[in-house]
Amino acid sequence: MDENQMTLATNWHGSNVMGWFVSEKLSGCRAYWDGKKLWTRRGKIIQIPKLWKAKLPTDIHLDGEIFAGRKNFEAAYAATEHGAFTPDIQFITFDCPTVTGNWIKRMEIVKTVTGNLEFSSAVDWFTITVTSY
Repeated sequence: MDENQMTLATNWHGSNVMGWFVSEKLSGCRAYWDGKKLWTRRGKIIQIPKLWKAKLPTDIHLDGEIFAGRKNFEAAYAATEHGAFTPDIQFITFDCPTVTGNWIKRMEIVKTVTGNLEFSSAVDWFTITVTSY
């Protein structure tokens, strides 16, 4: 896994945003679970806690972010780069790209597989219902 294989956000240039999906931009470190290992965008394996490895799904991939809370990027970085995981570190998931279906269906699967995990959840999102911001 490397950064060229991960979907990235794009800039908005004044388009009509009605019906678009929106989520908070988290300040953490991008991570990709392949069913066996968690990877950084640069292709480095993240040394995750044994509990995470035991409880993350083995049959689907999850795309997300190692997140330590707002204004705490340094802790997320330390976890990602040095395995310094604390109870505050979360894996916030915003897609499961190996599942068939549109993004809403995939996010339903994400909520199902992360719903009972104390260290992971689906990113919160909503649909824009106005024509401009």
